[in-house]
Amino acid sequence: ENACLIITHNARILDKLKVNFVHVLAKGEIIREGGAELVEQINAEGFAHILAEHDRVG
Repeated sequence: ENACLIITHNARILDKLKVNFVHVLAKGEIIREGGAELVEQINAEGFAHILAEHDRVG
């Protein structure tokens, strides 16, 4: 199998790719992991929502 690491600030780029795993990084740490559904959530709710959720849980 092949693998590719894509680092982007624009989650819409991932709409064109078959994504298996998603890792969200902030301030040098992984704050959220998931599958393709995480890309859909970021597109719908925005990245700021993920950051705010992380800050609440802390």
